[in-house]
Amino acid sequence: LFESRNGQAVSNIFWACGKLDVRSPKLFHLLDENVEWILQSQNALCVSNIAWSCGKLGIKSPKFFDELRKSDDLGWLLMNRNTRSIASIAWACGKLGEQSPKLFALAESRADWLFVNSLEM
Repeated sequence: LFESRNGQAVSNIFWACGKLDVRSPKLFHLLDENVEWILQSQNALCVSNIAWSCGKLGIKSPKFFDELRKSDDLGWLLMNRNTRSIASIAWACGKLGEQSPKLFALAESRADWLFVNSLEM
C-alpha cells in the first residue's frame, strides 16, 4: 500500500478504518514510517482522512502529528477551496489533545475565507 505512494489509496484505507472502527496496529505503524512522503505530497484529502481516522479511533500517531505540527507552510490545506480538510484535521487534533499552533494560526488568519467557503459546501 505505502510502496505505491498512492495518496488516494492510503487515504481510502485510513478513512475506511475510521468508518468501520477497525484498529490496525500494523497500518498505523507503517504510517509513522511513511509520514514524510505523505506530508510532502501535500494531498489535503489524504492528510485529513488520516487525521480524521486517528481521531475517530482514538489512535495517537506521534510522528504524524509531530511532523504536521513542524510543517512550515500548511497553506496547501486550503487549496481548491477545500475547507473540509482543515476542519477534519482540527477536529482530530481536538479529539486527541494534539497541539497544532500553526494549523490553528492558519485557521485564524483565514477565518473569513473558511467561514464563507464552508457555507458554500
